[in-house]
Amino acid sequence: MKLLLDENLSRRIVPALSARFPGSSQVGLLGLERSTDEQLCDFAAENDYVLVSKDDDFPARHLGTPQGGPLSPLLANVLLDEVDKALEVRGYSFARYADDCNVYVGSKKAGERVMAYLRKLYAKLQLQINEAKSAVASAFGRKFLGYALWGAKGKEVKCTVAKKALDNFKARIRQLTGRSGGRSTAQVVEKLRPYLLGWKAYFELAQTPRVWRELDEWLRHRLRAIQLKQWKRGSTIYRELMALGATQSAAERVADNSRCWWRNSRGALNTVLTIAYFDRLGVPRLSRLPSNLN
Repeated sequence: MKLLLDENLSRRIVPALSARFPGSSQVGLLGLERSTDEQLCDFAAENDYVLVSKDDDFPARHLGTPQGGPLSPLLANVLLDEVDKALEVRGYSFARYADDCNVYVGSKKAGERVMAYLRKLYAKLQLQINEAKSAVASAFGRKFLGYALWGAKGKEVKCTVAKKALDNFKARIRQLTGRSGGRSTAQVVEKLRPYLLGWKAYFELAQTPRVWRELDEWLRHRLRAIQLKQWKRGSTIYRELMALGATQSAAERVADNSRCWWRNSRGALNTVLTIAYFDRLGVPRLSRLPSNLN
């Protein structure tokens, strides 16, 4: 694949791109700087180029680098390599993925100096910092790739899942565990497993065992409510619970409140639909993280 950079992208990055995308070029290098957008599109199509631009109107015509695509982080890494080197020379501690970057300093005043320095570096690359998403603030109030920082005992700094990522997780779980749709608990678990395993793998660096346990408990609560709704009638609930080994008193208490699925999904029901029960169904436990991270 060959890339053709629009004139709003520096020609200085072409050599770096050519190692990965042989034959890449830039509009100015080909003498096309006076061409219209339509002419550039035609030229790119005729010569097997993928046209890359920062203009807002290019994505509308299905050009440019799509958000979340593999090309976007790659181009960001090439463009911002000079910024990384400049920060390293000054000895700053920083973390960057694509165009998402956090620089860690000791004071707000130092942070303001770094922010001004970054604006100059980005301006040289014909780039702009997204001021709406950027700030000089405490590291504990910012998120990075879904993670956030928290202070543990002894002033130790640890990782946790950012609030927005947790909210998104719960919203997705609610979709997957809706109490309608006529699915069995086993079918719901089958849909849950890929998402839970993937989410757990991504956030395995989070050092918050209590959060994991609370999420596990919340998820099992939802699954118990689904099971009760599937059984519906009190007589069915009583029969199924007795078959699962419940005591008569526990089965009666749950069956007597057969329509209160959410409220009824705790207490006596927990003694029957236990953690081991959901383990047998194949529900992954988020709290089972490597011990050295907890």
